[in-house]
Formats: sequence, C-alpha cells, structure tokens
Amino acid sequence: MGLGIPELYRDVFFNQIAKDDLVSLIKRLQPSPSRVVELLGTDHELRPEEDRIFYFLKDFVRSLTSEDLIRFLQFVTASSVMPSLGITVMFHHADGLQRHPIGRTCGNVLDIPLEYNTLQEFKREFLCILRNDDSFRMFMT
Repeated sequence: MGLGIPELYRDVFFNQIAKDDLVSLIKRLQPSPSRVVELLGTDHELRPEEDRIFYFLKDFVRSLTSEDLIRFLQFVTASSVMPSLGITVMFHHADGLQRHPIGRTCGNVLDIPLEYNTLQEFKREFLCILRNDDSFRMFMT
C-alpha cells in the first residue's frame, strides 16, 4: 500500500487527510457538462458571429457523454479533470480543410473557426475530432 505516493507524503495521506475530504476533492475534480460550460469564457465582447459559434460550443459541451467530455478537456487542457482556471475561447476565420477547432493546452485556450453554418455541422465535426486519436498528437510547426 502507498505505491505511487512519495514517502515524504505517506504520513499526511494516510494519517492526516480525512476520507471525507479526499472524497470531496475527487468530486470537485470530476467534470460534468454544466460545470465545464461554466468555465468557458472569452477575453472580449462578442460580435454576433462569435456569439452564434459560442452558443454552438456551449450546446455541444452540454450534449457530451462522460467519455467525450473527458476527451474535450484533454483536447483543450491536456487533463481529464476540471481545470482550476477557466477555458478561454477565441475565434478565427478558416474554411475547407483548415476549418477545425484548435486546442492550445498550455493556456487552456480553444480557438474555433467562425465558418460553421449549423449546430449539427459544428457538433458533427467537433465529435469527429474528439474521437480521432490523431487529434491528440503534437505537431511542431
């Protein structure tokens, strides 16, 4: 017992942390669609076309299964648990094969194209990205 816990912290972990506190911490770290939506924000007042795509994003996140929600967080933050900081949403113009969300995990930033015409189109393309393992590979450009 205690594997994975450095010896320096074993006494604290096994003798000083109450079970209820540990359970509470684990619950706070578990994502839910509504909690992730609360973390989404922008760094400026949204223009109408940005507001429409931001609505698409929030609706999309609310519809995610537990597994897809974890993949969404990994895509944006590189972690499967609730981030302590928010997720900043940015927007850019791109179409054709260049039209796809970009996760910038170092800063919890999601950069989304403005060229989606419908919510269904947005959801379909974003789910394809989340369910494709190549989306989680790092490419140096």
